[in-house]
Amino acid sequence: QVNVIQTVADFLGIHIRNTQFREEQVRARLVTRDLEIAAGIQRSLLPQRLPGTPHASLAGFYRSAREVGGDYFDALPTGDGNLLLVVADVMGKGLPAALFALMFRSLVRARRDLAPAPGRFLAWLNHNLFQELDRANMFVTALLVYVDGARHELRIAGAGHPPLLLATAAGEVIEVPSSGM
Repeated sequence: QVNVIQTVADFLGIHIRNTQFREEQVRARLVTRDLEIAAGIQRSLLPQRLPGTPHASLAGFYRSAREVGGDYFDALPTGDGNLLLVVADVMGKGLPAALFALMFRSLVRARRDLAPAPGRFLAWLNHNLFQELDRANMFVTALLVYVDGARHELRIAGAGHPPLLLATAAGEVIEVPSSGM
């Protein structure tokens, strides 16, 4: 009887462990699928083509270190024939960073009217994102560049992001720093 009970117990143990393993595989596949969907959504939110200006051409490329990440770039027409260039990076990787990048993108697109004053625009973005970022112990670095084609002028504001690199027609690369925090 002890041998029969031991055999049944072994069988049930193996069956339970196999069921747990299959459930873990299903959960892993669901998470992978969710991340693939999130990556597709994130790619669709980045510009497929960047608008040009009569005086400059733009190009962009994005590849995330993971399925999704906190990187964001854009070139937005401002309605006055000018452009707002945006490059931002949310601290960290993965889904939390991607969610904050989406929030950042939404706020930038909602207030294009602030584009001619990129420093004021960054202050507004900081005011609207700080509480949520602070709660998550995260931050965003960003660089905003207002391209005023009529004046042949760039207005730049940075928030902890590396400086702007400007390539001239002669192939020279100029580092354009922003001042302040």
